Amino acid sequence: MQPARTLTLVFYVTAASYAALLVLFGFRAASQAPQDANTTTAIMIPSVCAALVLLLALVGAWGAGLFRSPTAASAKPAPSSRASAISGHLLMVLPFLFALLFFMPYRARAAQLPNFPQANKEFQAAVAAGQQFPTRTERRAFFRERNSSDHDTTYLVSVLRNLMIVSCITGAGLIVLGLQVRKHSRSTSTAPQAPQ
Repeated sequence: MQPARTLTLVFYVTAASYAALLVLFGFRAASQAPQDANTTTAIMIPSVCAALVLLLALVGAWGAGLFRSPTAASAKPAPSSRASAISGHLLMVLPFLFALLFFMPYRARAAQLPNFPQANKEFQAAVAAGQQFPTRTERRAFFRERNSSDHDTTYLVSVLRNLMIVSCITGAGLIVLGLQVRKHSRSTSTAPQAPQ
């Protein structure tokens, strides 16, 4: 197998693995969430990000001719080197954009997290004193006044931090792989085109 084709394959497999990690972290957050937490968002946002990454990886792999046999790929040019190049560039940038997307709620939740123990004590004292909180909205308002979430969000802060780290590492890895693919593609005229 040609070095450029192998590197291109590694590039797109890395992107697909990143997509799988996004989904796994989403399910991890949902499984660790308290019963009254919103688990739909914890699964939905990483899953949508993963679907976009996986779609781009499939389009790029198709464009690079990775779904054809190596002998057929060397005999004919890739189906769409432009699709491969565009998806490759997007795949190098998206993990950093996702890291920024995960940073925004991470920052807010991390700022609220130290306030939760005291706010929870005050809530328990209010309930013991007979104050009623019949709806979740009223309970949330009580905690919001104290700059706290209405449940312990340690699990969420941890998952968001891990998503940021994995996204940054994957983005850096895809950039390095993309540059290697470009270098080998230029040195071999029959190599499949990949992110350039």
